[in-house]
Amino acid sequence: MKTLPKSILSKLTSVEAKKLERLQDKCNKTGDKMEEMQAEASVAMRKEMKERHGQAWTAATQRKINQGFKYMAAYHQASDELRNYIEEIRKKY
Repeated sequence: MKTLPKSILSKLTSVEAKKLERLQDKCNKTGDKMEEMQAEASVAMRKEMKERHGQAWTAATQRKINQGFKYMAAYHQASDELRNYIEEIRKKY
């Protein structure tokens, strides 16, 4: 995602700058958490594929898979909020 140019960043009010920083932090944190959860799920899936090839996932593995998808949805929502705010700032300045 493109960041704002320095000319626009210098014109931001303190409230706008704080909101932009907060949205960027939220996006980064949810992205990191998403990657962590998806890594855990993929390890569990590979382990289970070796042990129980061709059978349905166990409940624990399915929970990890679902958590990975939940965090992915949260990351996309945070990313959309950030993108919309950046577009709003671009139009304003």
